[in-house]
Amino acid sequence: MSKIVFGVVGIVIIVELGAHLILDFWLKVPKGIVYLLSDVFLTMAFAVPCLSRWLSKECLRRREAEKKTLQYLKTETSLIDLARFSARAMPLREFLDGVVDRVFLRFAEFPALQAGLFLMEPSGDCLALRAWRTNGAPKNLCESVPVGECFCGKAVLSGKVEFVRSTVPGHKLRHPGAQDRTHYCAPMMLEDKCLGVLHLQLPVDHPQDEEEGVFLEAVARRVAVFIARKQDEESLQESHEYLNAVINAISDPVFVKDREHRWVLLNDAYCRFMGCSREALLERTPTAFFPKEQWEEFARQDDRVFETGEGLAAEVMVADVSGKPHAVSLVKSLYTDRSAKKFIVGSFRDISSLRQSEEEKTKLQEQFQQAQKMEAVGLLAGGIVHDFNNVLCTIVGYNYFLLEGLAADNPLHPFTLEIKKSAEVAASLTRQLLGLTRKSVSRPRVMDLNTVLMETAKLFRRLVGENIKLVVEANPSLWPICMDSGQLEQVLLNLLVNARDAMPKGGQLTLATKNLTAEEAGQGMDPGVSLPAGKYVCLEVRDTGIGMEEGVRGRIFEPFFTTKPIGRGTGLGLSTVMGIIQDYKGDISVESALGQGSAFRIYLPPAEGGREAMLPGEVPKSSRGGHETILVVEDNTSLRGLIKKILRLKGYRIFSASTAEEGADLAHRLKEHIHLALVDLVLPDASGMDLAGRLTQMRPDMKIAYMSGYTGSLSNMTAWTKDTVLIEKPFTPEALLNTLRQALDAAKVSTR
Repeated sequence: MSKIVFGVVGIVIIVELGAHLILDFWLKVPKGIVYLLSDVFLTMAFAVPCLSRWLSKECLRRREAEKKTLQYLKTETSLIDLARFSARAMPLREFLDGVVDRVFLRFAEFPALQAGLFLMEPSGDCLALRAWRTNGAPKNLCESVPVGECFCGKAVLSGKVEFVRSTVPGHKLRHPGAQDRTHYCAPMMLEDKCLGVLHLQLPVDHPQDEEEGVFLEAVARRVAVFIARKQDEESLQESHEYLNAVINAISDPVFVKDREHRWVLLNDAYCRFMGCSREALLERTPTAFFPKEQWEEFARQDDRVFETGEGLAAEVMVADVSGKPHAVSLVKSLYTDRSAKKFIVGSFRDISSLRQSEEEKTKLQEQFQQAQKMEAVGLLAGGIVHDFNNVLCTIVGYNYFLLEGLAADNPLHPFTLEIKKSAEVAASLTRQLLGLTRKSVSRPRVMDLNTVLMETAKLFRRLVGENIKLVVEANPSLWPICMDSGQLEQVLLNLLVNARDAMPKGGQLTLATKNLTAEEAGQGMDPGVSLPAGKYVCLEVRDTGIGMEEGVRGRIFEPFFTTKPIGRGTGLGLSTVMGIIQDYKGDISVESALGQGSAFRIYLPPAEGGREAMLPGEVPKSSRGGHETILVVEDNTSLRGLIKKILRLKGYRIFSASTAEEGADLAHRLKEHIHLALVDLVLPDASGMDLAGRLTQMRPDMKIAYMSGYTGSLSNMTAWTKDTVLIEKPFTPEALLNTLRQALDAAKVSTR
C-alpha cells in the first residue's frame, strides 16, 4: 500500500515539474498563474482519492444501517404479529406451534435452522419438548432436558438468554450424527418463575447478536404471559365447573342475584322448582314469575341484605310454577367480589311437611343428621372391609402354605393353627362391619341356625360384657333354614346390642331355638304375628333387663325411633331386623313389660328339602388342580402374587394384571385360549363387571369368576344371577381351588 502511495506522489511531482517547465519556460505563462494551476492540480490529486474513500465508507455505513433498520423492522413486525397472535383464544398446543413458526420465519434466511419450545413439567425438575420445527435438517432437539443440565436446563437456572456453541467442552451430543450448532436458549420467565425455554439452533459460525437475543427474550416473555393466562383460564374454568357440579349436586334450590335483583346463577334444583330452563331465568328478575306481593317482599329482603351486609334466615311461603304454596326455610347472604360488586347468595328448603309443629321439625332434622352419619359410617366400613379382606386373604393364603409345609409334630404347627383360627374370627368381624353398609347382596344358603348361634356366641361374649351371662338353649333337632349368613349375623348383632343396653347392671341373655308347626294361621305364635299355617323355626332372644312400656313397645320397629340418649342409638337397628326377616317371608314379635325384661321371637320358614339339602355331596380329599389357562385381575400386589402361587402349584397356567385396562389388553394380545378369568369386583380404573363385559365380547367362551372383599360392590350388578361365580374374601386356598375347579368343570359340561 505504501509503495502505491509513494508511486502516486512521485508521479504527481514529476507531472508538476513538467508543467512548470512547459508553462514557465516554453509558454512563458506568468509565475503566479503557474503556481495557482500547480496548487489546484496538487489539491485535486490528493483530494479525489480521499473523497472517494470517504464516499465508499459512507455508503458501507448506510448499507449497514439500512440492514440493521430492516432487521429491527423485521423484529418489531414479528413481535407485533406475535402480540396479535397471542391475544387470540386458542388451545395451548396451537399457540406453541404458532410461536415456533414465527420464530422460524424471523431467522428463515439461515441454513440448518431449528426452533423448539420446552415447557416445565409439573414436577419442576424437567423440561419437555412441546413444539418444534426444522428447515429440513435432521431433528437435533431433545424430548426432555433435566433442569440444570445441557444448555436449556442451565438457562432455567440463570434466568437469562444463553448464547453457546455445541462445541464447548462438556456438551452432551444426544443425537448421533448431528452437526455442531450455535444455540440460543431463552428462558420463559414470569417474575422469578421459569415456565419453559425457547430454543433456537443456527449455523455453528453464527456470531452473537444482541438484537437477536433481545428478540428471543421478548418472545419468551410473551409465551410465558400466554401460558400463565392459559393456566389462569383453565383454573377459572375448572373452578367454574367445580362450582356448577357442587351446586347442582345440592338438592335444595340455590340462586345468586345481582344488585338489580336479576338471577345470575341457578342450580338444577331451582330450575326444577320454577319449572323453567336456566336460560329462561338467567338475567331476568322474579317479577314475571312470582305474585306482586311476594316479589316485593323478596326485594325488601334483598335490599336489607345489600344495605346492612347481614345475612337473612327466615321461613316464608313461596308459590311454585303451578301456584301451589310451599313453606320454605330461606337463607340469604351477601357476597362481594374483587371488583366490589355485590351479590345475594341464597337457598331454600321446602319444609311444608315439617311445619306441623316445631317439635316434629327438630325431630326430623336430627333423623336426617343421624342418617348422614350412618351413611358415612357405612361407607367407611365398606372401604375398611375391602382393604382389610385383601390383607386377611393374604394372611390366610400364606398360612395355608405353612400348614402344608409343617409336620404335625413341628413346634410351630400349633402357632399356624392359631393364626388360622384368628383369621376366621377376623373374617367374621368383617362380615359384621359389612352389615353397617346395608348394601350387601343377599346370598341365601341352607344352614343350621344352631351352628351360627354357637359361633356368634363366641364372638359376642365380649360384646355383651362380663356382667351379663350369655346362655344358648339350642334344639338339637332344629330344622335348617335358608338365609344369608351375614344378614343373620346382623339380626343377632342388633338384638344382642339392644339386650345388653337394657341390662346396664348386668343380667342374663338367652338365645333359644325350637321348631313350631301351626295348623292354622297364627296358631302357637305370638299375637300380632301374621304368618300362614305351616312349619317355622323360632329363634328367641330373652333378656332380664328394664323392659318396655306399652307405648314404646308399639313403636320399636319404626325407623329412627329410639329411647336411647343422643349419640347412643340410631333408631335403625330393629327396623333393619324387621326388613331382613320379612324378606325371608318370616315375622318378628316382642313381649316386654317394665321391670320384667323383653323377649324377641323370630319366625322363619324351614329350608326346602330339610336336612337333605345340607348334605355337601362328594368333596375331594384335597383340592384338585388342572392344566387350564386362567387370567387373574387383582390390584392388590400381595394378594395377586399369592393367587398366582396357589394356582401355579396346582398346574394352572396363569396370566395376571393389576388393572382392568391391563387385563383387557392381555386378553386381546394373547394367542392362548383362556379358559377362565378371575376378576376383582373393585379395580382402580373400572369395575370388575365392566371388565367382564369386555372380556366376554372378545372371548365369548371364557368363564368369568368374581372375587370381592366388599359385597356392597355387588349392589348395582344388573347381570347377577344364581349361576354367577363369586369368591368372597377372605378365602382359603382350598375354597379358591374348589370354586374355580367347579366353575371350569361346569363350563366343560355346558359346551358339550
